[in-house]
Amino acid sequence: MIDGITEFVRFRLEELEYEDVQNLATANPVLLYVETPYNILEIIDWIAQAQLILAVGPKKVVELRRMNVRTVFDLARIGDTNHFRRVVLKILIEPDTYSEKLDGMSDEEVQAAFVCMFTSIADDLHVIRLARVWNAFYAVYQKDRLIDVATRGLLTKPQPAAKWMEAPMALPQSVTAPPKAAE
Repeated sequence: MIDGITEFVRFRLEELEYEDVQNLATANPVLLYVETPYNILEIIDWIAQAQLILAVGPKKVVELRRMNVRTVFDLARIGDTNHFRRVVLKILIEPDTYSEKLDGMSDEEVQAAFVCMFTSIADDLHVIRLARVWNAFYAVYQKDRLIDVATRGLLTKPQPAAKWMEAPMALPQSVTAPPKAAE
């Protein structure tokens, strides 16, 4: 399902124990670059495709590809307009449960739903690591150094905390106290 991975590339990746989409989605792109003869940008693309497949499932990826959404970063970029946010949400949400509700939602509600959905995908540490690598390479190729091109700033916007996170947990004194200086 990943564009650019031929049978030979697949064989080579399997030798390094990257045997399925989940393994590739969680791979460190820099280590994979060091371990293989493949281009770092190609590896980043493969991992970003694997992360999207892992996040939404193969059937929904097929529908997203019809809209030229191949990677987890493409999903962020397509959310720039209300029209495409609605289209993507219709693909990603369970049709029996929310489809009718989506049609009656305002643009602000659709944007909030899209941001919530995308944040749940992009908050994964593997996606965050790949976004940092992506942004570092993007800065090299772009002189104006756009900030957070990969996720369009969705990860830097404050999100409302989940109910269980609202009340801060009391940390033991040993964790919050500064270390004592050696005497």
